[in-house]
Amino acid sequence: MNISNITSNTNIYELSKSSSTKNTSFNVQTSTDPVLDYYNTLCAQYPNVTFRLDDMETASNQSDVYLGYNNSMNQVGSNFGAVGQCSIRIDAAVIRHMMSDARYENQVKDEINYTIDHYSSYEDDTKACDMQYTSVCFEDANGTFTPSIARSHMPYSTEEEVRAMWHNSDADQTKELLKHHVTQSTELFDHFMEMLDQSHEKQKELIKQSYSE
Repeated sequence: MNISNITSNTNIYELSKSSSTKNTSFNVQTSTDPVLDYYNTLCAQYPNVTFRLDDMETASNQSDVYLGYNNSMNQVGSNFGAVGQCSIRIDAAVIRHMMSDARYENQVKDEINYTIDHYSSYEDDTKACDMQYTSVCFEDANGTFTPSIARSHMPYSTEEEVRAMWHNSDADQTKELLKHHVTQSTELFDHFMEMLDQSHEKQKELIKQSYSE
């Protein structure tokens, strides 16, 4: 299947930091939620893939940061988006459609298998775009299954990192940027991330200086 390419870094699920991706796993627990139960069962069929569960419809109606289905990334597996790790984000609308349509379900599963087989070539394309981190996104556009590729210059953040960034931020401007990341220009977001990186580097330099004195 032909899939579209996404190169913007402005999605909250691609919010990243300058250090390397942590080996953090948010395993979805068995619940009474049929969407989560189905998602959990689906993920178990692909133990070498790291998954996250989105909810784009709900997120579009939120004024604050919304991490995913039930306001969680619902990550199953480790190192989402890390080099060499097949990583897939599935929207809740896709899961619901799979639950009610066997043909659609098979289409999505075929695409998961296709993604596994071709993930290395996706990563090669990412490098050709002068980026480093890759993930595949499964969305549902008015009943049509729509896969795409997301690419990022920076590592994907874990759920804890995004929550910490939000709760520890005292600057209203920073929170406003995080809230409305989707509508911000790529240039503005990249500038924001560059400022964070510069601040981090300055802190490291000050630590070095204090030990050398």
